[in-house]
Amino acid sequence: MECPKCGYKIDENTLVCPNCKKVLKLVCPICNTVNKTNTCNKCGYIIVNKCHNCGKINPTIAGKCSRCGFDTNVSAILQGSNIEEFACVSIDFPNLDDMPRILGSNQLFKKFKEKLNALIYDYVKSIGLKRQIIGNTHIIRFNKDYTYATSAINAVKSSIELLNLITQLNFKLTKVKDAQLKCNIAILKRNAYASNDDYKSGVNIQLLYQNIQTKKIINSLQLITDGSIYEIVGNDYPMASIGMTRIKNQAIFLYEMDLSNLINQEETVEEDNTELKIPNILEAQQEVLDDEDSIYDINGIDFDEIHCSFAKSITQGLSSEIAQRLMAKKKNILVVKGKKEYYPRTLEVIEKIKANNIFTQVLKVTCYDDMKYKPYGFFYDLIAGIYGYSITGKIKEQNNFAPFMGLDESGFVKDMINLNAREFPHPEDVRYGLFEIFETVISKMKNTLIFIEDIEKMDDTSFELFQTLLKKFDQYDVSYLMFGTKDFSLHKSAHFLLRKQEYCEITLKPTPIKTLIEGNATLCKNILDSFYMQKISKNTRGSQMYFMQALLHLLDLGVFEVKKGSFEIKDTTTVVFPTTLDELIQKRLLFVKSQDENLFKLFTSLLLIGPQLDLKSIKLFNHPQTDDYLKYLDTKGFIYNNNGVIQVQNYNLYYENAVKLMTFEEKRSIANYLVMYCFKENAAHPVLAKLYSLVESSKNEFVQWENLSNINRSLGDFSAYLNCSLRFLKLLDNNINDTSVKSIEEYKMEVYENIANLLYKYTPEKIENITQVILDNLEKDLQDKKVINLCNKIMQGCLISGNYTHALLMSHKILSRLENSGINPQSSDFSITAFLISLIKIEILFNVGDLEDCISLGDELFGILATNPMETVKPKTISDKQFRDLLVDAAGYIIFAKILQFKTNTFQFCEVAERVLGNMPESYKYFVDIDNLLHGKPVNFNVNQQPNEEEKFAKFLYNIIDAFSRKTGDSNAFAIKIYHAKLGAKANNLNQLELFCDLMIGRSYFKLENYKKASSIYNSILETSQNNGLKNITYLAWYSIAEMSVVNNDINTAFGLITNAIVELEKQSNTNMFILMLFKLLHAKVLKIKKEDTQASFCYNQAKQIAEKYKLIFK
Repeated sequence: MECPKCGYKIDENTLVCPNCKKVLKLVCPICNTVNKTNTCNKCGYIIVNKCHNCGKINPTIAGKCSRCGFDTNVSAILQGSNIEEFACVSIDFPNLDDMPRILGSNQLFKKFKEKLNALIYDYVKSIGLKRQIIGNTHIIRFNKDYTYATSAINAVKSSIELLNLITQLNFKLTKVKDAQLKCNIAILKRNAYASNDDYKSGVNIQLLYQNIQTKKIINSLQLITDGSIYEIVGNDYPMASIGMTRIKNQAIFLYEMDLSNLINQEETVEEDNTELKIPNILEAQQEVLDDEDSIYDINGIDFDEIHCSFAKSITQGLSSEIAQRLMAKKKNILVVKGKKEYYPRTLEVIEKIKANNIFTQVLKVTCYDDMKYKPYGFFYDLIAGIYGYSITGKIKEQNNFAPFMGLDESGFVKDMINLNAREFPHPEDVRYGLFEIFETVISKMKNTLIFIEDIEKMDDTSFELFQTLLKKFDQYDVSYLMFGTKDFSLHKSAHFLLRKQEYCEITLKPTPIKTLIEGNATLCKNILDSFYMQKISKNTRGSQMYFMQALLHLLDLGVFEVKKGSFEIKDTTTVVFPTTLDELIQKRLLFVKSQDENLFKLFTSLLLIGPQLDLKSIKLFNHPQTDDYLKYLDTKGFIYNNNGVIQVQNYNLYYENAVKLMTFEEKRSIANYLVMYCFKENAAHPVLAKLYSLVESSKNEFVQWENLSNINRSLGDFSAYLNCSLRFLKLLDNNINDTSVKSIEEYKMEVYENIANLLYKYTPEKIENITQVILDNLEKDLQDKKVINLCNKIMQGCLISGNYTHALLMSHKILSRLENSGINPQSSDFSITAFLISLIKIEILFNVGDLEDCISLGDELFGILATNPMETVKPKTISDKQFRDLLVDAAGYIIFAKILQFKTNTFQFCEVAERVLGNMPESYKYFVDIDNLLHGKPVNFNVNQQPNEEEKFAKFLYNIIDAFSRKTGDSNAFAIKIYHAKLGAKANNLNQLELFCDLMIGRSYFKLENYKKASSIYNSILETSQNNGLKNITYLAWYSIAEMSVVNNDINTAFGLITNAIVELEKQSNTNMFILMLFKLLHAKVLKIKKEDTQASFCYNQAKQIAEKYKLIFK
């Protein structure tokens, strides 16, 4: 066999790869079993774990963390715990040692003990927990729950189920040997910090019972709880006090449960207890699927401001886990992300939540691609679902908007739902009016869950408002559950969520086929050895969705039938099994079509309209069998009825495959059918536009998109306006009435200008191509005033999005077209606009890395300000405060640039700036410490004096200085401080400095030898910095990647990066000498490795000369 990491040939018994040192197997120090994971399969001992305090990987047997001294046993328990205090079940078998004598041989006893252990192990695994054996006591910690109360309830329930299993074992033992295995179960409150000895509570209780005479209802079984468990479950189970004992000098009141009505005292039918035989074909797959949770091989960073949680889960049991998490806290923001194959059925999740009575109401909205074409798509569907509004247009007059009286006097919601264009007020006023209405609707909800399926498809304008609602999460009585793709992370857009305890992100991973079968044991027990199950097992690839759909497919075909709750083979027909979930869904849809063409037509009609449709609109389909068809589709798991609104389960999965499956003629037929029965003539609707697109009716499609774009613009949804405009612009050439090229181009320019004027401050990156077309045309026509106006808008958008290269280009275009472009009021060609653009340009130059130009321009501007009244250069269009804020920010960038370029006149400039501004921000004193850090001097830094976070650079500078002056020896602590600096940079739109922080966090992972994480961060930063023209960040990313390449012995990659960087740096006039010094030093190191000692010495001396010239730290 080969090492899975490096491919080196190894023996199957090898524990550690001799080539790359990857740990392949672990030997349990308790029972000597060889394991492929960090938890012993035999005794449940956690062999290695990550220190809960510092993140160091330790063998649990060590007792103390080798880095910080934290208890390794506590870390092992906390690693898998959601709570620190939990119910703990201990199981003892008092007469187990007598069993060899009772059974008559040690060999029979060995088999009996193996079966007993397997019984407990399999049961505990089925409920998602782990069992540990300490001595002869089985310990089960119910620490996966989210409250102590649910932990106690589940512990009692599971203990009773275990006692029932053991009772069935005793029936067999009584038949054969007229004997019973005694079992004592104790359920006590424990915490993660308890020692292992504290868990052997069964021994104490056994001794106690020698002195307490109580009548045993079932002689061989006993279930005891302590007072804290009794308080929670005492009203639900028959229990009686049996006295008090002392455990660790603490009085513990004990209660015994009356088991007489809780234990099944009749032997169950043999076939219900047969062990499932999982097909052999699953073994290889099982090993692959478990690889993700194999031995820990990384060190993490414990960011103190990150209070949210991240978890991984399989689909089997996910609905119960979601319900438990939602019950554990008063409110939640829960995101579940993964491949679509790993998603559960929509209704399964909703039913589990409703069954637990957690919320007064559960509202579900599915996001989908066409949502982006209608105004406020997500909120449109949310409100339509709540109030049962018809969305097809044919009966829109029946929609009752009385609930919005007093809230929406202008009728914004009515026009949105009915897709009516508005004449007034201004679209931006409509936009903010609707935002306010949507927020009011949310604020009035009580104990509500909003379940959002496929959130990554939410329309942009709704997502903007949704983030605002999340910021106000504490104000409203609403929780959120979201499903998204594996690449979706809500906190990347809504960074503030990382600081919320209520926020949790669960990543779905493959569900092992064995777990899928065990979770559906009754259903599958009679088909396990069949060819069909082998094919399903082979193709499932961790997907519960595929597994269940495959079983339903065989049920559809009549291969399986259901008898007494189990599948049985009815017909051994040869079936060609689809290998992917998409192909399988298409097979099921084809079966629907084969059953009844009209049934298929109804379902595909629903899919084409969207994820949900009110029953009133469905009745418009005018089909006599509509009710029967809906019932059939519901029974087959395709749809469900939610208070009079029909919703499609896992909508996007079915829609995408139905469209692939339909022929052109079928699409044409359904389109004509829907147009006739569901929509008014000449109405505008995204569904109509889609239908015309499917049947290639270009003219009708063009009219639809054009009308929809105007509707969206009038209602203030500028993203939807852009999306619809782009669709009709593609069709424009073939559908405009006047076919002259001139009229087409004029019309395009008109639309483009509308788009640019409305979207430049919302989504500037999305209209870059459009604004460039407008700009090219204006420049060609020499319309300088319009060019200046447009370039100013583009520049503002670029500063928002961080695209500084493009912002610099726009500033040049503006300055080059001004009639007067002087920046000195004493000059005859002075222009206030030129002065203002030059002031803004300082920020741009700093971020693109043109630090020398930034300094030169800054000196000139502040020199002018020092000799001229501020009124002479301040534009009348901005307030005194706005202008002063611009000057303060510019001064900060100039000072920073001077320090980074090692200018000797930095603090003379500070004096000039202070004369101009009157007083400088308090935080600018931190620049002195930054200068001292670069030159290896002590810093006068008072860590106890917190920064004024209202000042732009304050939080960033404070935490950077703290990190580099006090935390460089501790990568974890260093990263935490850098993270605080990142938050300061992000809050103040300091894009380059935020990326620098990300780079330093990546470096911390690098120092902790988590090269995979570091590499991911470095490459992400490199891409962003290159796209936005941030040269110095690009160089630092190259340096970081090269440094890591050296450590990973990839010398050629390192050498290439270093030489390219040095060539670029040495030919520039704006080069940062500190960065050049770093590359020279790393170059020397690489040359030394390549045994080019002369060149290495030369590079080393060059680095040393730079350091000596600028008095820098040099090691």
